[in-house]
Amino acid sequence: RYQMGSIVRVNLKNFVTYDSVEFFPGPNLNMIIGPNGTGKSTIVCAIALGLGWNTSLLGRARDISDFVKHGQERASIEIELKSENPIVITRTIEKSNNSSRWKINGKNATLRDVLAKVNTLNIQVDNLCQFLPQDKVSEFAQLSPSELLVQTQKAVGDKEMTEWHERLIKLRDEEKTLLLVNLFILYINGFFFLF
Repeated sequence: RYQMGSIVRVNLKNFVTYDSVEFFPGPNLNMIIGPNGTGKSTIVCAIALGLGWNTSLLGRARDISDFVKHGQERASIEIELKSENPIVITRTIEKSNNSSRWKINGKNATLRDVLAKVNTLNIQVDNLCQFLPQDKVSEFAQLSPSELLVQTQKAVGDKEMTEWHERLIKLRDEEKTLLLVNLFILYINGFFFLF
């Protein structure tokens, strides 16, 4: 059973090495396997770019036009997401002017519209605990345990979980401050003894 925000279908045309490909990820763990140079990372790039994220997230090509297949004028990425009413996001990339056009369910949209739609489904392509491109593995490995916890909470929970955690941290800091103030007051008043 697909969760809300799951990718149901991906269709690519003239994207990097692909002329035309369509695949249907399952509702559970999906793995893309194959020898080097067969297009695994290209699919990952397509998902990130098709959901509205910038090329800098991938650590690969800088210009969006670099993802158009050599010899072609445009590429398209179409991603269908599970929702109460299925959402189909289409990004058409124009090589000549290094630009993109967006559609949501066949209607013209802006990048802001796409990001808002993706955000409502808690899809976080910029969160390394939810989306880990090959070129970002070393960055993921450098996360501290506390950063890893925060990013994991954002990836699997709703906004309330993160807010509760931040509130607990703040309350713990306040508790530490009050304890120090009370110890200082006891010391000043002569009630502090060292054993």
